[in-house]
Amino acid sequence: MKIRNFSSIVALALAAVPQVATGKAPTVLSPMGPWTVDYAEERCSLIRRFGDDKKSLVLQIDSYGSREKFRILVFGDYIPPSKKASGEIDYKLTPDQEYRQNLRALLGKSGRSNASSFGASFLPADIAHKDFSKMSREEIVRHAAEPEEIQPEFEQASDSMMLRLGPWQEIGLRLGKMEKPLAALRACVDDLYKSWGIDPELQRNRMRSPIPHIESIKEVQRYYPPQMVHDGISAYLSVRIMVDAQGLASSCVVQNEADKVFKDAVCAGLANHFEPALNADGKPMAGFYQTSVTFVLN
Repeated sequence: MKIRNFSSIVALALAAVPQVATGKAPTVLSPMGPWTVDYAEERCSLIRRFGDDKKSLVLQIDSYGSREKFRILVFGDYIPPSKKASGEIDYKLTPDQEYRQNLRALLGKSGRSNASSFGASFLPADIAHKDFSKMSREEIVRHAAEPEEIQPEFEQASDSMMLRLGPWQEIGLRLGKMEKPLAALRACVDDLYKSWGIDPELQRNRMRSPIPHIESIKEVQRYYPPQMVHDGISAYLSVRIMVDAQGLASSCVVQNEADKVFKDAVCAGLANHFEPALNADGKPMAGFYQTSVTFVLN
């Protein structure tokens, strides 16, 4: 594991975190140090601690290969305990007028600290959390293969994040301008691509990612390892499948720590043949299919 300090953005954000009408002012936390970028074997993380020496919260922004879609992990003194494996969380960034509400969150522990994790993007809410309710499964899968979107202006304007952890618990984080920290995170993602044998420039400019057969997606979602049901275990898995220019899968990698039974279930269920990725000219190219699978028992 390799960690780099991103020292050029040490300065604390002075912009005011938006207030919300709950009858109680949110707790607003300032950073305790600079952002750091963690270069892991299958993951890039942007990490910063907020608060003070007595009470603090860590914000971790994870990418398993996406330059747009991230997994947010928050843990520390401000996260309430939960007896459930999953729940809901609301969040908003500086440009947002309203909260992005009722997002599925996984609840539990990070080390000894209470933790919550959820999906997020530094994009306008209507893009980051698109309404898929009127789309078929196949349309959703094809939409996910479209080129990723990045809006530097929105990232530059996003210097704070509000988290609503419950009806009366709101935490504000003074992030600082996010354009440069996210650029550092994406530089790490480029290194991931290289380690997987992928040209970062071709990946950034692709017309689409590989597309799996919809039946394989259904199969993974249907199968919950029986022993895990018996033991009451939940899991979040990020999965990477390398796909050549002919659409043949060459490897399946579960990118985060998980029980072997979960890993075997996911990789066995996913198809071996895909519609291949397309380069900027619309020609087949080698690429990777990346998805996440969440097994939850409440």
